[in-house]
Amino acid sequence: RAGNRPQHGFVEIGIVVAVVSSFIGTVIDITDRKQAEQSLNSLNSELEERISQRVAELARTNLALENEVAERKRAEDELRRSKAYLEHALELSHTGSVGFRVSERQLFWSPETARMYGYDPAIPPTREMVLARVHPDDRPLLEEAFVRITKGGASFDFEHRLLMPDGSIKYLHTRAHTVMDELGNEECLGALT
Repeated sequence: RAGNRPQHGFVEIGIVVAVVSSFIGTVIDITDRKQAEQSLNSLNSELEERISQRVAELARTNLALENEVAERKRAEDELRRSKAYLEHALELSHTGSVGFRVSERQLFWSPETARMYGYDPAIPPTREMVLARVHPDDRPLLEEAFVRITKGGASFDFEHRLLMPDGSIKYLHTRAHTVMDELGNEECLGALT
């Protein structure tokens, strides 16, 4: 029996070693989990901070855009009001305005000018529409004006007549000169009374 006892001691030592190894493995496993948890918490905090900063940045950008939109709306409202005042003043004074964008070969006029010529203000003007109303004796003067306008750098101050469809004659005084718009495009702008 004495020979069996040392074997029994090896078994106990083996059990103790197994228990200690298991405990150490558990401690290491818990330590690894704690480190992973701390790392995850740190990354989570960092992500939350980045999100918070980005949200604050977006809020500032949104506020700036809202202010810009409000300012543009105020400017557009003021422009509409100014345009309405000008159109009303032109109508009251029986003054029309005309223009020609040289690069686009585009003619434009105010509602009052359209009324002077006997046209619907909603219809965009054309060279042919203008010449159709000009008195036959004054057509060469306006045809030359159109040629000079298309070449650029034109200024005018002349009187001409309109022959209306009902046979009546209107007398107009036209003054115009060339200007450059904000993009450097040439426009001929004028007034008719």
